Amino acid sequence: MSYMFVSILALVLTFIYAPIHMIISPFLPPEPPEVPHVPEITTITVEGVRYKNCFLDENLWFVEKHDFSTKNPDYTTTSSEYYKIENNWLYVKSDANEEYDLSEKLYCPEEDWEELKAYYSNPENYYYQCKAIPRYVSEDTYVEGDFITITVTDGETFKKLLVEESDIRASDSNSVISITSNEEHTLFRFKRTSKNELFCKQSSTFTVYKGTAYHRGGQTGNYTTLYKIKDEIQEYISGLLKNNGYEALFE
Repeated sequence: MSYMFVSILALVLTFIYAPIHMIISPFLPPEPPEVPHVPEITTITVEGVRYKNCFLDENLWFVEKHDFSTKNPDYTTTSSEYYKIENNWLYVKSDANEEYDLSEKLYCPEEDWEELKAYYSNPENYYYQCKAIPRYVSEDTYVEGDFITITVTDGETFKKLLVEESDIRASDSNSVISITSNEEHTLFRFKRTSKNELFCKQSSTFTVYKGTAYHRGGQTGNYTTLYKIKDEIQEYISGLLKNNGYEALFE
């Protein structure tokens, strides 16, 4: 069968399939939603020592930079590389866990697991911070501020500010607005850091504009896209900022 014949046949089938699929697609069952990956607790033995992962709370990363791509592993198998780091912990790197959270890649000695799990699961063992970046009408630049410690009464809800944008933004059809860079608004980023200062997580950028908090999108020329956020997060951010000295932004 010649290459030209195969190409023509593929083209004909494409033209036949497309209109048929458009007709029947409303009657087809919806595709099942993507099942989110659930971190799995595993135990490994390396050089006679048993290690266990998932002691760390999710959505955290090292405060100090760890560039494992420039280091030689301390131990290897056919599928994984093992790196010894501080506190007798192991960082396990493999193709299978490349997209996983740090909590699945980081292992501690099994005998320490219960204590560490209790520590990193306790919201009281974190500093909660925010950084305000005001945009003033009379200036043409943002004024970068420092992270300051804030009072947080609900650490579990605070973690919702640090997740992926799809879990923050509202999904209704009127959920996007656009503002110009010379309109007065204030940008905020949020952060939580373990009190032992080993791990932290910083949020993406939020914008308070005309008394409402938004999730900041991209910027094109003089225009910035703002996304409305879910009601519970909107309410939480408003209360959080009002309780930490930013009441004027919501008047």
